[in-house]
Amino acid sequence: MNIELIEPSPPATLPDVERAEADLGFSLPREYRDYLLTQANGGWVRSALLPDFPDVGVNHILGVSRDDAYDLVGTCARLVPLVELGFLPVADSAGGNPICVSLRLEDAGTIWFNDHELHFDEPGALVKLANSWDAFLTATQPDETPRQTPAGTAKGWVSPQMEAILRSQFAD
Repeated sequence: MNIELIEPSPPATLPDVERAEADLGFSLPREYRDYLLTQANGGWVRSALLPDFPDVGVNHILGVSRDDAYDLVGTCARLVPLVELGFLPVADSAGGNPICVSLRLEDAGTIWFNDHELHFDEPGALVKLANSWDAFLTATQPDETPRQTPAGTAKGWVSPQMEAILRSQFAD
């Protein structure tokens, strides 16, 4: 597995997974369920990319019974139309675009990227990334892109009113 979590969470408990499944009204796909129960209950991912899809980075893996924005059930509640189409969001990429496991009979278990800025029936709105959750995790590679550091102090224009506010808040 090539996904590295920044702050690894312990695996989910079986009661937490079963509660999420009851809340969702269906069983989680086997490979994703196994990941939650044996590897980690989601969290922040250390810069990861898919070599065949250089514009798709993985930022977070969703988990169950989490008290943050990366809770599977809470995310599904916000993305009802996607779930109704048969796509279970299990991770997200840059810009909050969902990465989903298909629940549809014709391609169950496959992994898809959803560009949420496009309507579901537009070309490119849903792009198949991998044939399974395990294949997705294996294909994901660390992002080795060199980070640029600023050459100097950035300059910008600030209105006199804003300057006064900033100076008063940060005065010694």
